[in-house]
Amino acid sequence: MNDNWDQRQLAISSEVDDIAKKNLNERSIYCLENMGKDYKVKKQRIHAGLWVKEIEKMEEAKLGVGGNADDIEKLLDSASDIK
Repeated sequence: MNDNWDQRQLAISSEVDDIAKKNLNERSIYCLENMGKDYKVKKQRIHAGLWVKEIEKMEEAKLGVGGNADDIEKLLDSASDIK
């Protein structure tokens, strides 16, 4: 049973090393470069959302819809023609 023990241990340790290297490479998802890209994408999304809100405000101002009115008042004003 102890025959070739060293060879078997060497094979097992090399397999463990390979698995450890593979896991290390998979964990590199959170490297500085990828985190920077994620930050840029999040920043772009926030800017896009702010621009959408700004455009909506400008469109409401063009239509003359007051920003202080409730949604119900807006609905009643727009549906006043329907009877």
